[in-house]
Amino acid sequence: MKFRTLRFLSSMLLAVLTLAIACAAAGSFKATGSMEFARRRHTATRLANGRVLIAGGANGTGTLATAELFNPATGTFTRIGNMRSARVGHKATLLANGKVLVTGGTNATGTLATAELVDPATGTFTRTGNMGTARVGHTATLLGNGKVLVAGGGTAKAELFKPSGRVYFYKAHDRRPDGTYSNLAEKWQSSFGGGHGGQWYRFGRFV
Repeated sequence: MKFRTLRFLSSMLLAVLTLAIACAAAGSFKATGSMEFARRRHTATRLANGRVLIAGGANGTGTLATAELFNPATGTFTRIGNMRSARVGHKATLLANGKVLVTGGTNATGTLATAELVDPATGTFTRTGNMGTARVGHTATLLGNGKVLVAGGGTAKAELFKPSGRVYFYKAHDRRPDGTYSNLAEKWQSSFGGGHGGQWYRFGRFV
């Protein structure tokens, strides 16, 4: 009788331990600090220092331009400067230089082709050249060469962004002024201005 009881207790203990291990492996959620603004369809980008940039989205007041940083060490959110355009359904991509490229999305004016760079270290937002195609719900993927592939978002078209002193969005098979088509045309806007409306076109393959 005593042996049966011990075997039963051992089985129960093993079952409890197995359940505890399974629960631990499944993970759990614990409340942390609250954002300054309720948001949906925003972006959350993990930065190199471990903090998280929260940007844009929408709530009951409309589309948001606000951004804030989450500090996991303290569980707090700190508001930083506003984006140049309110956006929802946009994408935010961490670049190799530590800045974040924000592209597309939508707001009260419609689907956006605009893009901007966020410097989390200073809380500044700088507008870049526009994409060739307005997009919402697209993808923006950092490639091994430091460029960003922007694709989809209501279109089959894709573009590449090249971070540098000048800002580039370029796409394949653009039409030349003479009516012919390039293999790959590069449309770029200098951060220093100049040219016709601050824009230049150079035809041929970009390297």
